[in-house]
Amino acid sequence: MSFGEKLKELRKEKKISQSELASNLGRSQASYCDWEKNNTEPDIKTIIQLADFFGCSIDYLVDREDEDGTIVISGNQLSKDEKQLIDKLRALPDIKKKIAYKYIDFLSEEE
Repeated sequence: MSFGEKLKELRKEKKISQSELASNLGRSQASYCDWEKNNTEPDIKTIIQLADFFGCSIDYLVDREDEDGTIVISGNQLSKDEKQLIDKLRALPDIKKKIAYKYIDFLSEEE
């Protein structure tokens, strides 16, 4: 699904008009309409605003994440468990991340 199609689908699920959403983002209705028609794309700041508004990830908006949370990267996919592991790792304080990396290195060593 294209970026514009995804925007349109999410907007309709929220039952909000193009002009209402554009106003919410501080953009013109014409600019927003161009995004849905795939004529132009918003900047990264606006993509972040859209993801926050719709309660989804940027990956989902740009069609790199399936509805079940599987991230698609150049034909490869992360499983739901792998995504959860990455999310947990990202939430750790730096000192605990270092410990986790060392533990993974330890587990990865050949005997």
